[in-house]
Amino acid sequence: MVVACVLLFIAMFFLLLITGVIMGICYAFPPGPDEPDDPLSYSAAIDSVSGLDPTMDRGLSSLDLSFNLTIRVTSMSYQRSACVESGIYVEVAYRRVILATSPTIQQQLCVGPKEATEHRLVARGTGVRVAGALLDSLVADMRQDVLVFQVTLRRSEKYDDDVVVKSCGGRQVGAAVVDLETMCKTPYPHKNIIVTRTKFSWQEYIYSSSDDERSNNQDTIY
Repeated sequence: MVVACVLLFIAMFFLLLITGVIMGICYAFPPGPDEPDDPLSYSAAIDSVSGLDPTMDRGLSSLDLSFNLTIRVTSMSYQRSACVESGIYVEVAYRRVILATSPTIQQQLCVGPKEATEHRLVARGTGVRVAGALLDSLVADMRQDVLVFQVTLRRSEKYDDDVVVKSCGGRQVGAAVVDLETMCKTPYPHKNIIVTRTKFSWQEYIYSSSDDERSNNQDTIY
């Protein structure tokens, strides 16, 4: 009987010791903040554009455009690094008309926890046909310095070249200080979708009625 009591006491002692060690470890190394569902945040800015001029001939049948862009990628994780998905490219549009696209980003872009990196690329559009009324609107916006383009991040996949990754909303040329601090948003499937036929494939362009407005509240997604 005495032996059983001694063994029970020893077992309880070790159990309390192990419990104390575990509690000490938890106190010394508290759990970090909750990890976000989406480990990466994107933002985009249009640094400059060529091929547009407020004095251009409004009778032009097509435009050759070039947009210099900066894409900022930020890790939202407190603990892990994150990398950009392969095949990401950028599309620039004006009033839901696609003007230019960039090549896909080939190199892997990775960032450490809570760090950011920037990547510069060029989106080009050659022989872009713009209807007369749309060209008039574009020129008028340039003259009034209110020209806004819609920037969308897409991903090229094996069977689909038109997967929307992020919608960055309206972006003005030369507003990088503000635009790179404004996160692009994930579009939601219940938003309106226009399907247009191109030479090579069907494309979906997601938009909302605020497409033509520039708002500091980026919660309205295309």
